[in-house]
Amino acid sequence: MQMSKLIKGLLIVEACVFIAPAVVVLVAGAPVMMAFYAQSKDVSQSEMLIGYSMVLSAIYAIYVLISLIDKTYKCQKFKYDVYFWLAAFSGSYAAFSMYQVTNVITTLIVVLPLVVLVIHFIFLQKSIQNKKTRNQ
Repeated sequence: MQMSKLIKGLLIVEACVFIAPAVVVLVAGAPVMMAFYAQSKDVSQSEMLIGYSMVLSAIYAIYVLISLIDKTYKCQKFKYDVYFWLAAFSGSYAAFSMYQVTNVITTLIVVLPLVVLVIHFIFLQKSIQNKKTRNQ
């Protein structure tokens, strides 16, 4: 599957716009949350563990999403191996943990664009993989 430069540019713009809310939450919200947990006496160890694991899970899920976007941009096959499914689980865990910490509106603003982005790039990968198997 050959993509024109315009389509590749639009895919990058789409990815940047859809990933932006999650990156803002990680860059701005995570340090604030960590500082709050460090200074607060009312926060239990389990809440701190949930907060830290949410941040790490989200970072890993976004890393795998960016590799999916990169492979799609380069028209290469993406492997849906255990790392992809671990990232899907990590992203789901991060979304659930975020819902526990914030509210449903914030979670939807951050998570829904990422879900749409993942589905879109999975469909693009499906067409890339179908074209590559037909050409072989």
